[in-house]
Amino acid sequence: MKKLILLSVLFWSCSKSNLKEEPKEPDLRLLWSYNTEHSSAPKAEPLLINENVYITGGLALHKVSNKDGSRVWINNVDGTASSLKNYRFIENGNVIIGMQPKKIHGFDLESGENKWTILFPDSIDILELGLGAKFGDFGYFNALNGYISKVNITTGIHEVLIKFPFKIRNINVFDNGDLLIPHEEIHSEEPLSYTAVMGRWSPSAKEWIWKFELNNAGVFSYNYPQIENNIVYSGLTNAGFIALDATTGQEIWKTIKMGLITGFHVLTPDTIYAQARNRVYALNRHTGELLWETTPMGVSESTRIHYKNGYVYWCHNNGIFIYDAKDGKQVHYQRHEYGGYIWTSTMAEDRLLVQTSTHLLAYELFNPEE
Repeated sequence: MKKLILLSVLFWSCSKSNLKEEPKEPDLRLLWSYNTEHSSAPKAEPLLINENVYITGGLALHKVSNKDGSRVWINNVDGTASSLKNYRFIENGNVIIGMQPKKIHGFDLESGENKWTILFPDSIDILELGLGAKFGDFGYFNALNGYISKVNITTGIHEVLIKFPFKIRNINVFDNGDLLIPHEEIHSEEPLSYTAVMGRWSPSAKEWIWKFELNNAGVFSYNYPQIENNIVYSGLTNAGFIALDATTGQEIWKTIKMGLITGFHVLTPDTIYAQARNRVYALNRHTGELLWETTPMGVSESTRIHYKNGYVYWCHNNGIFIYDAKDGKQVHYQRHEYGGYIWTSTMAEDRLLVQTSTHLLAYELFNPEE
């Protein structure tokens, strides 16, 4: 009898415990993984063209099938343990550019063959900060110390357009070929100071169309400014965000909030979502009003942020965070497979592509209704 009572109590206890358990939030399903075979710190967003994904990893450019993660080809380059230094892939449908310190390579998109290589002198300090910008069949690349070079993507023929007497952040290009150049004009008087400037410069006329001085609000973000609907959008380091008229250079709005050290951002019709090193925040795209910001956590500087179907994805170094785009509430988190840091990512039509130190991972999108 005692044994029967004890078993009954145990059964009741287990049943009660089971009733209290919360249903587990399903993880994003891993569709496939690709092993780069070398540990590296890739910075360029994976580039999706047709059914293939292009990535850097180790000392190589990789072409990977988006269908199953199988390798199409790999092209290794000579160098040190660091990877190709792309921050943004530049391609023209036939050739894709890979960057190394003092070198730019042109690879055939189909075969991976190295079509050409440019070796820059020490005076032109092409560093990993040079994101590059594309206009037609040409790529524009800036050196941190003021040089801007123009490269024919197909042939590798290049020229140095100009040497500016200031430090250039990163450039972008307008529809007519003008360059958007955020930079810092250094003043020689002591104590040493600088003025942060955003400018629109014409390569054909070699003159400034307009300049905007950013007074007492930090400097422009290292990550590239965007141009859309005749408006320039740029993050500010340690201060917030700014929107400028692309024709006149006049300020439309500016959001100043100390500590928002803006990294990469994504534009939607009414909202800007931005990564700020240790948090995510949202701004009204038309007024700059701060709509929400997440709780600060570990710093993650090079990672991207994405928007899809009402959710904001942040592939933080330590895992994938997903937020409700309306209020910034965290709705999901999961660690990525295979360990190591997440370095970069991109949003495809039906999947999230995440690149770690050693792998490219394809996840299905977040769908809480499943």
